[in-house]
Amino acid sequence: LEKDVVVVIKSTVPVGTNALVKRRFDQELVGKKAYVVSNPEFLAQGQAVNDALYPKRIVIGYEEPEVRKVMEEVYLPFSRQIVFTDLISSELSKYVCNNMLALKISFMNEIASLSDCVGADIECIKEIMQMDPRIGTSFLNPGIGYGGSCFPKDTIALSRFAKNELDLDLDIVNAGIKRNKLQKTILYRKAKERFGTLKGKNIALIGLTFKAGTDDLREAPSLVIIDALIKDGARVVAYDPLLDLINKKNINREVVFIKDFEEIVSSNDIIFLINDGLGLKPEMFTDKIVFDGRNNFKLDQVDVLKEYHSIGRKSIIN
Repeated sequence: LEKDVVVVIKSTVPVGTNALVKRRFDQELVGKKAYVVSNPEFLAQGQAVNDALYPKRIVIGYEEPEVRKVMEEVYLPFSRQIVFTDLISSELSKYVCNNMLALKISFMNEIASLSDCVGADIECIKEIMQMDPRIGTSFLNPGIGYGGSCFPKDTIALSRFAKNELDLDLDIVNAGIKRNKLQKTILYRKAKERFGTLKGKNIALIGLTFKAGTDDLREAPSLVIIDALIKDGARVVAYDPLLDLINKKNINREVVFIKDFEEIVSSNDIIFLINDGLGLKPEMFTDKIVFDGRNNFKLDQVDVLKEYHSIGRKSIIN
């Protein structure tokens, strides 16, 4: 190095990583200094550009006071609240935020299972919850579990760090991980209960990615559903316009992909809706048996369906 530098680490890294990097620079550099800053990104997949340009918060972890002025100048164009803190608190904050969101999803999915058992309507319960500003309105949608590159990785990473490094059991985080694993099989289990056996059944899956609006299959619930259905002897076909050939290679080879939406619906009586945000309407599935993993339809709209099974609501059989 020709002069002192500021090294900004934006990746989600295990607690203590920034301090480790700082010590390494201190050991290796002679006559120069590297100031290490923890500046985790908070970007939601599918809206990363908007989150980068209009961040809800900017977190900067540092040790040396000289760094604060530099980072203030870097973020001068962004008129958002900046939280200055220490390195460890900055690192941990990213994990805590993602774990909190994952736990909200898992909690709602657990209450959806309770609603199934007692005959309550989880969508009505959600609406009541959202009226309380202390609870908020986001991440309360029941479904088939979370996937993607962040929530599964960050919940497990935080749990393992606490246990392996501190001998601390994060019971609530662990319960959320367990619930999410179970939730990924909910549609399969509902279909199994409905038919008794799935052997020889033709089942069509609509939308396979972990989240609508992306082409990301990492930790997607659809992968678990597909494997369970095929293991049980079902014949599975799939439709997802966002998936390319590379992504399709990660899916069970026994799945047959159909390019045309109308074809896959017309040629199969049992439909699994994996994603929301696809612009689907009940009229598209007239006289079909639909297992809806994202509660895409209101119960008073599904009279055109032969059967409608959703998450945390009563089944409709017309």
